Amino acid sequence: MAKKTALGTAGIILLLIFIFRGGWTDIVSAWGQVPYFWLIIMLGLQVFTLLLGAYQWYHLLKNREKSLSLLEVFSINLVGSFVESVTPSVKLGGEGAKIFLLKQKTGRPYADLTGVLLVHKFISLVPFLLILGLVLFAGLLNYSIPGFIYWSFGSLVVLLLVFSWVIFPKWDQEVSEMSLGFLRKIRGFILRMLGSVRERREKISFLQMFAISILIWSLYPVKVFILSRLIGMEIDFLLVSVATFIAYLISMLPLSPGGIGTYEGTLAVILNLNGIPLAEGLGLVLLSRIITFWIPLVWAGLATVITMKNYEEKGFLKGGKQNGRKKSEQITVLQTADNHPGI
Repeated sequence: MAKKTALGTAGIILLLIFIFRGGWTDIVSAWGQVPYFWLIIMLGLQVFTLLLGAYQWYHLLKNREKSLSLLEVFSINLVGSFVESVTPSVKLGGEGAKIFLLKQKTGRPYADLTGVLLVHKFISLVPFLLILGLVLFAGLLNYSIPGFIYWSFGSLVVLLLVFSWVIFPKWDQEVSEMSLGFLRKIRGFILRMLGSVRERREKISFLQMFAISILIWSLYPVKVFILSRLIGMEIDFLLVSVATFIAYLISMLPLSPGGIGTYEGTLAVILNLNGIPLAEGLGLVLLSRIITFWIPLVWAGLATVITMKNYEEKGFLKGGKQNGRKKSEQITVLQTADNHPGI
């Protein structure tokens, strides 16, 4: 806990250093140029992005959990986003919160829910790496980018390959013998899910999930680019894309909660290395973070309070008012799922 607090404090200090170096007056002046109408549009675009992410989870879960609605999954996703934003855990803290709440709600085994998580991560991470690889290649030809960025990208690719080798089919005997029973259950669930993909309908469905991930990731630089135009910055979309995806790459490192400081600093520095004044770059970065991080963080915090209170009242959490009824509901859900083994 002390380590997380220290990292969070360090991130905020780093962010304040960048703000004071960039000039607070110039940054505030840049914010004042954005019409309220466009701020509402940008917030709506952010809500749309969050809904797309929730829909992916809902799609992966709906064939096994008919009782879950998109709104419920969206609420659980917001809780996960809140936990993710206050813990430096490469998003794993938020994903753990989602699995916990889904377990309390549905009674499904942790192995099954973890399998859904890993499939979702794969669906999300592969498009991110593909887009990142393209923008880094374009950046190599057109912009100044620190060399360690390419090493970070390569490390993430290797991590994904190792993940695929361990989790997905064609394990070798040695890995199989070393694996824990829980990991085998996860792999078994994933194999059943992949088995259903052989059907044409499911293949199309998985392609749709990849397409949604591409759309989600593509919207991030679009939002930054729109804001840059609104505050009068002359900056091309390719540079915005390169800087944005590099910033997200660095913010994935577990250095501070929600990438506070690391995201802003990386994006502003990349822009500055390519001719954008630090004050202008920071004004753009901080404005985009207010829309894509701080305001959604408030939403997520409210959703966390409401969801946890709702779960406790319905008995999904230990000590709830209807804890006795919870067990019978879980048994019913499990029996229904067992009668419909298809994913």
